[in-house]
Amino acid sequence: MKDIEISLDEKKSPRENIEAYYKKYKKLKTADEIIKAELPKIEEEMKYIKQILETIEIITELNELSEIEEELISLGYVRKSKKINKNLKSQSLMSLKQTQEH
Repeated sequence: MKDIEISLDEKKSPRENIEAYYKKYKKLKTADEIIKAELPKIEEEMKYIKQILETIEIITELNELSEIEEELISLGYVRKSKKINKNLKSQSLMSLKQTQEH
């Protein structure tokens, strides 16, 4: 086994140094466990997002894009934009008024 050199903080006692290293070890161990538990979920999400991107690239109808947007909103990947909806409503109202005037 190879020797490992550990630097110590001279301002701390030997016990305080041990406690500081143990605390770092526990944090890293916990982080490692969380990452290992979350990794499969993240990989599945990446597959899903890649699939959505591929679908978007081959879409031919606007309503298909709207369906994907609704799906992404329902799953929490995308927030529904109030500004866009207001613009669409105002455009619809303007075109309705123009139709009524003619």
